[in-house]
Amino acid sequence: SLGAFSFASLPAGTHRVRIITDNPDYGIIDDDTIPLSPGEQGNGGAFLLPVDFWQDTVAVREILDSNGLASLPIDSVVKRNKDGRITTLNLSSRGISHLPPVIGTLQLRNLTMDDDSLDSLSDAVGLIMSLQVLSVKRNQLVFVPGSIGDILHLKSLDLDNNKISSLPDNIVDLVELTHLSVSNNSLLNVGAPVSTWLDTYCTDTTGGNWKATQL
Repeated sequence: SLGAFSFASLPAGTHRVRIITDNPDYGIIDDDTIPLSPGEQGNGGAFLLPVDFWQDTVAVREILDSNGLASLPIDSVVKRNKDGRITTLNLSSRGISHLPPVIGTLQLRNLTMDDDSLDSLSDAVGLIMSLQVLSVKRNQLVFVPGSIGDILHLKSLDLDNNKISSLPDNIVDLVELTHLSVSNNSLLNVGAPVSTWLDTYCTDTTGGNWKATQL
């Protein structure tokens, strides 16, 4: 995860290492030559990645480590844009039980945590202003933070198959949704304006009859 790499059992001679990326701002060392004598080890130098690349990497590493996933490679759960920023984080079926506040430092567009063990969402999720897709299907959620209403450009929200009994009032601020699922929950304490908002945006059933989908 530190960006280091090595080549084992290179024969003696002069070797050329060329690192190519699609972003010249990474400050790469290009065409570095490494002369080696028999049995010698050599250091080919280093190349630098943007600070944001490392901050994102450290943040995801903290999330994984805090959920007992220290051996899980970061690249197996993320996608990056051309600048190296993590824009997609898929933690589905990883046994995730909590999200540390560091989740709010990422600039995600897609956050997926289906089939995990979450009973609540961190308030810090509301800090991910770039988020467009949030899916937490088939968890144990009983609580949705009010900060979710701050993600104003959210387009898809999947909360189905949890244990949610109510939704925060400011969830009605999510007016760019094209997909909203709350089926198979226990939404018993829902009054206006949230109930009106659900009637408008819920896509669980034809006509937005979200009440028919409750446990």
